[in-house]
Parts: sequence; structure tokens; C-alpha cells
Amino acid sequence: MPLISGGTLQFKASCFLSKIDECTVEILGLDYLPYQVSSEMFDVFSFCALLNEGCEVEDFNRVQGSFASMLLMVDELESRGLVLRVEAIPSDLKCFMHRWKYQMNYFRKYESSNYSRYDVFRRLRSSRILLLGVGSLGGWCLQHLVASGVENITILDCDYVDESNLARQSFFRSCDVGRSKVQVAKEVVGLLSSHTSIVAIEKRIESPLDISTVVQNMSGCDLVVLTADEPIWQISVWVSQSCCDLSLPLLRGNSLGVGPVVLFGKSPCPACSWPSLQRSIPDIEGHLSSIRTFKGSRPVKAAISTEVAIAGALLADEAIHFLISRSDSVDPRFMNKLRIKNRNGIEIERVLMKRDSSCEVCGGISPS
Repeated sequence: MPLISGGTLQFKASCFLSKIDECTVEILGLDYLPYQVSSEMFDVFSFCALLNEGCEVEDFNRVQGSFASMLLMVDELESRGLVLRVEAIPSDLKCFMHRWKYQMNYFRKYESSNYSRYDVFRRLRSSRILLLGVGSLGGWCLQHLVASGVENITILDCDYVDESNLARQSFFRSCDVGRSKVQVAKEVVGLLSSHTSIVAIEKRIESPLDISTVVQNMSGCDLVVLTADEPIWQISVWVSQSCCDLSLPLLRGNSLGVGPVVLFGKSPCPACSWPSLQRSIPDIEGHLSSIRTFKGSRPVKAAISTEVAIAGALLADEAIHFLISRSDSVDPRFMNKLRIKNRNGIEIERVLMKRDSSCEVCGGISPS
């Protein structure tokens, strides 16, 4: 009998089976291997399912058939380069494995010789996020961040639940009308997961200093996510200025699209759009001032729950993938691209965005 050392056994990523059936087993040549290595049979399908998820040797005891034959099969598969042996599940993560086992499998694509799926999960879990706005887009985004396992999220909003919110804002129920959105969101997150801690701040943003004060009161911040839209346009500039001053990554989402992740000096910030708006719209400052002063002059909002949910999922997806790939060299997928939905249907595309050297926030920062 071969000597099996410790660690987790798994199919290498290129052999990962999205479906365990006779065809996929035959393609890998597993249908006849048991006859080659032993006359004692076992349930090949269950055996493959365990390797698909990643398992330890002891887990084969749950498979019907010869344990000795399964060990021989593992040796054969390793010799063919179809199965890899990775580090054993770290003790600090064992309590999370059942809840996030499919996510751990997803993180296999990011593994390297010195960066395991467990390291990926740790990086995501330890990230600290400031989410500005928990209405339509922010609420859907928050659900996905919580579901992915992020441990510490600070949420900020000054609004109260209105009956009109219930058609597209997923956190709220009829009995919540009139209550603080951040307080309701915190309660719902507590029901969804005991693994995420929420700090809820009921506050209106009125200057860059307000954001800076919130960040400085946090125990670190790895990403600011902006979905709040009032005061119109000004809040994007204020948040951009604050994140620029504090050297914090920023991700914005609104009805126009999601992203890009703003790394000041490397990618365009929301305020980079202002010079082109000034050139294309006469008296844009007066128009926005009128909207802020007289709410009745603001363009009529149009939204449907399905599109808001998709946009919120895209926003969370951008945030999650940025955080797990956080390094000095950022993945180009996050740079200079706005991820938007096609207005004629639910189609998604990436649109190139460029920094503007005359931007009031980041125009003076040299490219790095």
C-alpha cells in the first residue's frame, strides 16, 4: 500500500469536473484505472466528487468500496499529473469550510506556488470595506459582500426606508418603512451571517472631511465603495477628494455603470468626468445647483429590481476580485474600465475611461 502524506488532494484546475458522470470519468481515463491498479472496486463517481471539492485521505472512508484501491488510484492519478496535493486545511479555517467550500473551489484559479486558496480567502475575509449608501445598489452589493465572507464592513447612509424603496431595495420590508436604512441593514446582516461585523453610521455626507473622519475612525480601510448619489455630483467629488488624500482605492457604482476601481495616479477618478461635462453641457454648474435646491427639478428616476440587482452583483464582483488580487501590480481588468449594462437589454460591456489632466482631484498626480 502506498504511503499517503498529509494535505488536501484535489484535481488540478484544468481537470476540474463541472459534472461527474460516465462521460467525464471516461474522458479522464478513470473508467478503467481501477482494473489496472487493483481488483477491488469502489465507487468511482463519489471518489471523483471528493477530489473535485478537495479532500483529505480520511474522507475516502465515506466512499463505498476498497479504501486500499482508492489509495492506489490516488498514486496513479498523481503520477499522471491529474491530482495535486496541497496544504492541509488550516486549523483557523476549518470552521468555515462547509459554508464556503464552493467558494474555496472557485479560489483555486488564483492559487500559485506560494499563494493557496486559503490565502485568497483570508485576504478577502480580512479586508475592511466602507460602503457609502445602502439603498438599491448598495443593498444588493452588501448582500454579496456578506455572502462572500468579508468580516468587517462599515455602512453609512442618512436615509430612511420609504414605501417606494420596497420594489427594488432587497433589505427592507413593509414593517421597516420609516426606519433608518443602516439600522435595518445591520439587523438583516446579523440574520444572514454571524461571520460579518457591521458598523452602522447614520449620517449625511456634506464635505470631504466627513468621509475622512469616518475612515480615520475605522481600524483600517482597504476599499471605499460609493453608491450614494446625493448631493448629486458633489458627493462623487467629495469622496474622490477624500480617498485621494488618504490614498484609498475607490469603487463607484450608479445607474451609468460600475467602476473602474480608482487607484489615484493610475486610473481615472469620478471627478475626471467633470471637465468633459463642462465642455458638453452649457451651464452645468447652474443646472446641478438647481437640482440640488429644487428636488422637483431632478430628472425622474427609472429603475426595476432586476437591473438594480444585476448592477449590485457586478459592483460586489468588482470589489471582491480587486480585494483578492490586491498588490502593488493591480490586475488590468480593474484599470480604466467602466463596467456597464446595455440600456437595450441586460448585456454587459467594458468601456475605456481615461484620466483627465485637468481633473480637480487627481489631475496633478503624476502617473505611477
